[in-house]
Amino acid sequence: MPSFPITVLRVACSLAEDDRFGLWLADQERYQYAACRLDQIASLVVPKVARVILLEAEVGLEGLADIKARWPDAALVILIEPQHEPEMPTWLAQGANDYLLKPHLSPLRLSHTVQQLAAQAEVQTLAATLPETQQALQEAVQRQGRLLTLLRLSSEHISLMDPQGRVLWHNRQPQAVPEPTPGVSNGPLTLADCYPPDTVKTLQTEGIPTALREGLWMGENWLFDSEQNIIPVSQLIIAHRSASGEVEYLSSVMRDISDLKAAEKALQTINHELERQVESRTVESERARKAAEAANQAKSLFLVNMGHELRTPLNAILGFSQMIAAEPSLTPRQIEEVSIINRSGEHLLTLINEIIDLSKLEVGRTPFNPAPFNLHYLLDGLVDRLQCKAEAKGLSFILHQDPALPTSLVADEAKLRQVLLNLVSHAIKLTQAGGIKLRVALRQNQLLCEVEDTGSGIDPADLDQLFEPFSQIGQSQVTREGTGLGLPICQQLVRLMGGELWVNSKPGVGSIFAFSLPVGFVSDEPLPSSTGYRRVVGLAPGQKTHRMLVVEDNWTNRSLLQNLLEPLGFQLQLAANGQDAVAIWANWHPHLVWMDLRMP
Repeated sequence: MPSFPITVLRVACSLAEDDRFGLWLADQERYQYAACRLDQIASLVVPKVARVILLEAEVGLEGLADIKARWPDAALVILIEPQHEPEMPTWLAQGANDYLLKPHLSPLRLSHTVQQLAAQAEVQTLAATLPETQQALQEAVQRQGRLLTLLRLSSEHISLMDPQGRVLWHNRQPQAVPEPTPGVSNGPLTLADCYPPDTVKTLQTEGIPTALREGLWMGENWLFDSEQNIIPVSQLIIAHRSASGEVEYLSSVMRDISDLKAAEKALQTINHELERQVESRTVESERARKAAEAANQAKSLFLVNMGHELRTPLNAILGFSQMIAAEPSLTPRQIEEVSIINRSGEHLLTLINEIIDLSKLEVGRTPFNPAPFNLHYLLDGLVDRLQCKAEAKGLSFILHQDPALPTSLVADEAKLRQVLLNLVSHAIKLTQAGGIKLRVALRQNQLLCEVEDTGSGIDPADLDQLFEPFSQIGQSQVTREGTGLGLPICQQLVRLMGGELWVNSKPGVGSIFAFSLPVGFVSDEPLPSSTGYRRVVGLAPGQKTHRMLVVEDNWTNRSLLQNLLEPLGFQLQLAANGQDAVAIWANWHPHLVWMDLRMP
């Protein structure tokens, strides 16, 4: 408010609870009586009046307009001398609400004026807000009606409860509870009026206490349907609190989950049936697997047992062909024909041995026999054996040995030789130009061997079936020779020795077959090497006659052994069975008995 050269009395009140009716006097001495009567005036003023301003008439109409603009909601009362009372209509026309005469202002008159102005302001405020209030009230009633309609039509069971669990309102009247009598207050319902006993127990012991404590509870419960059947429901209870934090009421929503429970039960039935079928089929599959394994074992055992029967005639073929090839009277054509017989027999023996070796591996009849051996001799013998085969195809065969490679190791020498022999032979078979390299090194107690060729390589699509028994990769006639058992046998032998075999190949470039296996070590002194294979021509001169008993049920093998051993200087006796052998041994006392391991 601007500074005026007059005295202004301002009276104001507020709606805030901690505010008191306020009276400010610009001239405390002149209006001392008004200050003394403050409590009396305040008790008569309607508290919704924003402010009342008392103005001296000396403020003028201009000051009145300025104050009116600054406080448009204030009630303005003009203080005038009695002689100026005829001027009041002009003041009232310019915005003044009332006037009081000086100098003897009655406190009662002042309080009545303020009360009257407050009442006018109250009436004006109510008149201004009444349409809006009526409309808002009408809309609230409509909204409440729509809400109640929706709640009653809802498929969920909705209710309101007090903190003690008494039902204040619910959208579905239970059939067990009579409709309320008009004009009679029946009071709130109990939980037992609306819910089955099990539900009441759950609400009293779990639902309501949890909602009061944590503000929310969710769970499954039971409820009466429209035909008084008990149905499963999911329930949600929410605690509603006042501004002070006290729980005013609880709201509950329950949804029928009968279909869900029925679906769960059906699903459980289906799951049980599926589990039963799976279990049954698992048993059948296990039975079939065991039957297949038994059949495979029987097949493998049959092949293992047939090894003797297969090798017996083949040994005779190879033995007699070698004996015939040593005859000096043979013509060149006869020598070539006998060589063809011998090579074919050796090839057939190789195929039989591969099949029997794989069968032994499958039935676990292949023992692992690590022992000290001369590694350098093994490698040299391998080169001597395969060099001619490589050179016959115009290929080179080179052995690269790590300089740090020890002479003596502990491993299964026979199986290591067989793996290297198969891998190098396989490389020679697949290579048409270039050569084969065999690299051998020792890396952290692991023997590392690599066989690299310059063949046509292996298509990536064939790598998965490379080590499958009887699988022959490629389409050329060359790659389809043999049984397709060499690589599977190599893989299983390497695994039997505790190692692993792998292959890297690029079509058109070549392949590298490599394996590593753990080995042991012996003293630094190398083991003696064998003197190699030499042809036996007879017993050394000056020896006494050696008696040898040959026990063999197969006539062909007996004849072969007789033809091999008699020219060497042995004195022989032949027996076809164990009983004859025992009789000959008792009467003849041989120095050596050559006996077949399997006889009737």
